[in-house]
Amino acid sequence: TAQAADAMQRAEWLTAAPLAALLAVGLLHVLACDRSRAAWVAGPRAASDAVVSANKVAQERDLHRRILLRRMAVLSMVPLLEDVRPAVAQPMTKLPSGLQYADLKEGEGDFPKPGTRVTVDYVMMTTGARYGNKIDSTKDRETPYSFVLGDTSVIAGLQEAVSTMRAGGIRRVIIPASLGYTDQTKLPVPPNIAEFQRFKNVYFNSNRVYQPDLVFDLKLFTFSSP
Repeated sequence: TAQAADAMQRAEWLTAAPLAALLAVGLLHVLACDRSRAAWVAGPRAASDAVVSANKVAQERDLHRRILLRRMAVLSMVPLLEDVRPAVAQPMTKLPSGLQYADLKEGEGDFPKPGTRVTVDYVMMTTGARYGNKIDSTKDRETPYSFVLGDTSVIAGLQEAVSTMRAGGIRRVIIPASLGYTDQTKLPVPPNIAEFQRFKNVYFNSNRVYQPDLVFDLKLFTFSSP
């Protein structure tokens, strides 16, 4: 009987051992799958976190660039239209609309009234272009820009800036996006379409953290009241 009991015990062990081995292999397989799944889940999550971090760095860099270029626009008051030597850190006047300006040279006479056809030389720049901040210059083209004060097809910031200038005056203006190209039909449109299109690709990019400002150096020529 003792021998029979030993034989039965050996038979049970021989049956249980393969089953235990199978269970161990199965457990290892499950653990491996869990680790693979965890890595698979963490991979996209880590990649997503990396993208978010990169975007944040890019946004901070763009914001720093904007602040730097805006300070340059305010402080480096060297007009691009003609040789005028104002104070280096000439203060800007900010209007309730958000428009900022500094007169580099006072003109003479009265302000133009609504309905007056005015003619200006301008250098148009931006604080948001990656390819350079100068967009257009009527001075370079020797083609002054003319428009009727109050014409809503012309960007509001340009009209507001000119409305308080005197003939012969030179002014630097910082125009926020709300007073600039609020849609793609606004004027002026520089003749270099390719250059202007590159600017618009940046200016109308809704994914930007901020909307770039426009910077104008303006000279108002003599005008006649309507």
